[in-house]
Amino acid sequence: MENFKSTQQGWYIWLFSIIALIGAGFILFSTTFPSNEKYAVIPILVFSIGLVLCFSKLESTVYDDHISIKFGVGLIRKKIMIKDIEEVTYVKNKGWYGWGIRITPHGWLWNIKGKEAVQFKLKDQSRFFRLGCADMKAMHKAIKAKM
Repeated sequence: MENFKSTQQGWYIWLFSIIALIGAGFILFSTTFPSNEKYAVIPILVFSIGLVLCFSKLESTVYDDHISIKFGVGLIRKKIMIKDIEEVTYVKNKGWYGWGIRITPHGWLWNIKGKEAVQFKLKDQSRFFRLGCADMKAMHKAIKAKM
């Protein structure tokens, strides 16, 4: 049973992709570029579509026995069992930690936007796992209730 759901939208991914698609469209339909060179923009189009599919949102759902985390359409996902969590706190990330999937001085970070995150200390790992979310306090409360 789903108990809590948080979704972060990555507007900047959409913006980057729209700009790339517009630029690629100008090149493809331009009469000044040789026709055999126009198709060099196809990798840009594929990359932009891939970015949107993989990183346009981050969805975190707390269930009775696990936390399900997925980027975009779910090609990149993670499942954390509640029984494997030793400790959970909420934290604020430094601005230079960035967005996406990253390794930080504290451990792995999955984030789309903002600095707020829930930090997990898993029983079998020495480092932490940080998960960005729109409402870190509500997510922290939902996970603590399941522990």
